[in-house]
Amino acid sequence: MVPDPDGGFTQGIDTLGRFADRWEPGAVRHFFGGRASYPWFLPVDPDDRHAAYRRACDYGDGWAYVGLVVRAGRSGVTLSEAALWGLESDAGEDVLSETALELAEEALVHAHLTLRTLCPGPEAAREGAIVP
Repeated sequence: MVPDPDGGFTQGIDTLGRFADRWEPGAVRHFFGGRASYPWFLPVDPDDRHAAYRRACDYGDGWAYVGLVVRAGRSGVTLSEAALWGLESDAGEDVLSETALELAEEALVHAHLTLRTLCPGPEAAREGAIVP
């Protein structure tokens, strides 16, 4: 798991809502300053507005966007890499583990293909491939 330097720009807190200068129905008063000192938070989902507000305020301190990067290699040589960006750092161990296993499967498939390309076996010589 590595920090996603673009997560704030590509994902942002826009999925939760936005900080604003003006009150609108469903807005939550923003007392903490920061976020350019906007006085209001306008949630995307007004039914969950206070939870969304707390989450938006906690962005960058309590949680951030991360990427999972899995590399597959042999004898210290990386043959393949699979990655997924824009994950929430506090998504939970089960979600992150499942995602890492899916990425590992993808990386292993591509690593196997890379290895076969770089080091063709005897069957490739029978098929007319050039073997170093």
